[in-house]
Amino acid sequence: MRLAPLLVLLAHFAAPLSAQSKGTATAAPAADPYVGSFTGDGGSITVHKQGSTYSGTIIADGAEYPYTARKLGRSLVGTFQAQGQGYLFSAAVQGDQLTFVANRQTTVL
Repeated sequence: MRLAPLLVLLAHFAAPLSAQSKGTATAAPAADPYVGSFTGDGGSITVHKQGSTYSGTIIADGAEYPYTARKLGRSLVGTFQAQGQGYLFSAAVQGDQLTFVANRQTTVL
């Protein structure tokens, strides 16, 4: 008979504890710093990610150039087509800026 009052007491205190544990949140994974849009005087780049492939559009001098890239170390390395030729590029993010290097020219966006 003494067990019943103890169970009632435990049930009373267990409810608030379970309510507290439901409110705890786990940390979300860090956002990918490459995904988004980067704009500067030299144009803009949009970056999307699907799986391990990055893609998007480079806009320079009013023209649009689609590209694909992969992450290699701390940089993206990829290719885009312009005037029928393929070009290699690399891009690195530091803070909120993207440094884009192609054809021996560097652009900071």
